[in-house]
Amino acid sequence: MLSIWQSYVPYHVACDLVLYPHADPVGREQRFEAVALFADVSGFTAISEALVATGKSGAEELTTIFNAYFEPVIDLIQSYGGTASGWFSATLP
Repeated sequence: MLSIWQSYVPYHVACDLVLYPHADPVGREQRFEAVALFADVSGFTAISEALVATGKSGAEELTTIFNAYFEPVIDLIQSYGGTASGWFSATLP
């Protein structure tokens, strides 16, 4: 059941829903420390524009590069019980 919830809500919320399935989820409150990471990938705009211009294969290569860059960061965040919740770039197609 946990894996179903994890597709839609952060891990700590999914655990709470699984542990207390009959409790009303509305109004539950959890407080915890949070950290935001902002990273600027040098040259990313030029690389993304060049790869995307080549079509589908270029977009797939961009995804591969993006995943290789961020997977170690995500693994580290998750090893401390954290959640990587979103990404933003002005150049992503």
